[in-house]
Amino acid sequence: MRSLGRIGEWLPRLMQDRQLQRRIAGGLGLLSGVGVGLAGYALLHEPVAIELEQLTVRLPNARGRLPHKGLKILHLSDTHFQNLTRRERAKIERIRRLTAELEYDLLVHTGDFWHNEAGIENVAMLLDMLPKPRLGAYGVLGNHDYVCYSHSDIL
Repeated sequence: MRSLGRIGEWLPRLMQDRQLQRRIAGGLGLLSGVGVGLAGYALLHEPVAIELEQLTVRLPNARGRLPHKGLKILHLSDTHFQNLTRRERAKIERIRRLTAELEYDLLVHTGDFWHNEAGIENVAMLLDMLPKPRLGAYGVLGNHDYVCYSHSDIL
């Protein structure tokens, strides 16, 4: 009840103070603009901002346990495929172009293959386009991969 009393104190002032109204409206407009900008970035840019990083990991205690030339691993994660739209085609094509000349031993996908059931076909399309790994491909399901379908249907 105390907070309702406070609203009763400042609400009449707000109704009469045009400058305060403009400041509040401007602040709300700015916050809305930032929200729309962040949502646009998350929906339009981030899904296709795919990069290829090459890292060398030295494992001194693995000497004699790994191939002499080392082990090259292509690691994919969080592809979040959805319906086959222009954006999803662009994502698949970007990954294909980045990996086209790669020679690697293992392919590992660490989850969130798809965002919804329609993305399963895109995962299959991507895997068909990738250069084949010398030793095999492995994947682990992520939280998005468990959402709305039966894994027995997928597997």
